Amino acid sequence: MAGSRTSVETTKRMLGGAVTEVDVPTGGVVWSEYAATDVEAARHFYSQLFCWEWRAKHFGKEGAYTTFFVRSGNRTFDVAGLLCLSDLDGGDARGCWMPVMKVHSVDSVTAKSCELGASMLAPPAGFAGLDRHSILAGPSGIRYALFDAREGRVCRGPACVRWSELRATDPAKTALFAWQAFGWQVESIRDQDWSLRVTFRHEGHSILSMCKAGPGEISRCLPCIEVPDLDVSVLKAVALGASVLERREDDPIHGRCARLNDPLGEPIMLVAS
Repeated sequence: MAGSRTSVETTKRMLGGAVTEVDVPTGGVVWSEYAATDVEAARHFYSQLFCWEWRAKHFGKEGAYTTFFVRSGNRTFDVAGLLCLSDLDGGDARGCWMPVMKVHSVDSVTAKSCELGASMLAPPAGFAGLDRHSILAGPSGIRYALFDAREGRVCRGPACVRWSELRATDPAKTALFAWQAFGWQVESIRDQDWSLRVTFRHEGHSILSMCKAGPGEISRCLPCIEVPDLDVSVLKAVALGASVLERREDDPIHGRCARLNDPLGEPIMLVAS
């Protein structure tokens, strides 16, 4: 127990006042949320690994929603959301991390997405211009959410979600859908092993990256979470029940990073500061 408390305090000291907020343009990823098969297990793993604190709010028929946050300096910063998979309509029984995109109109983009082959997991709800939202699964199976807000700011720094990366079974189909639904443009790069990696851009801003899923892997979106010490964080994640899928020392997008499965079997990316 003493060692655990020391680890938590060390991570909090590393955060210091390093966490900041940046504006996200319309069409960008403004939030990340996890639809988990076991909310309590997810809360335990992520709060222990990243020293995320959390608060939960109940929304009647929509169930409970957990917001993870960090403390830096004299402020708190919201980092990510967590909900129970059973609160979503349709789809299969697998959990997933989802990017949340800021859009001009949740209703119109939801309708357009469905016309292009997406399936609706949670219909538009909330108030236009404030917190209206919906959750969908694209034609390739990648799940995402839409958010209608006048402002969009995200935190950046240690223990924050720095980036999102798609691992798609059909990258070409996914890229076509992203262009038709969101107007995202594709910028290609070559990975270390000369496989194709792409970065989606919108109105001059980088949005997220994509690579082809490995053999037997299904389409997913991974949150890329910044950590002050990659080696320590990987060891801590494994001790908490995670498994290491891949480590890279010079990734063309992330630099030093590690791809893991959390204890529920959902992949995440740890990225060195």
